[in-house]
Amino acid sequence: MLRNACGYAKESDVLIATENTLGVTGNLKLLSAVNHPRCRVLIDTLNPVLWGHDPSDLIKNLWPYMCDQIHAKDGVGGVMGNATLNTGEAQFSKTADVLRSLGFAGCLVLENEYDQETEIRVARDIATIKQLFTEMLKI
Repeated sequence: MLRNACGYAKESDVLIATENTLGVTGNLKLLSAVNHPRCRVLIDTLNPVLWGHDPSDLIKNLWPYMCDQIHAKDGVGGVMGNATLNTGEAQFSKTADVLRSLGFAGCLVLENEYDQETEIRVARDIATIKQLFTEMLKI
């Protein structure tokens, strides 16, 4: 399916990304099986933790194959998106350190749950991102 999607995108600027539950080895096997330059890996900052993987390790090892987007999410108790960035199990600052060291210049997409206290929670996550990526921000 991923190879077919990449084939449909070959005449455009579209990249096809997979956000999955695989570790480094599994992602490398998947990329090898797809075998298409338009296939990328999308990293989420919490999902890998919930599947027993380290997002920083994924980023370091999959850097050449990553898309230019990271889903920024944190959580506690195995629940997705219920914690302000860098206060939960995702250890967002560790991931941010790796992204900064590699010169990440893509998009961080906030994926926490914001259905309650929306403005306060979004503002906290944005403040965390500003603090961790100050030198990289183009504001």
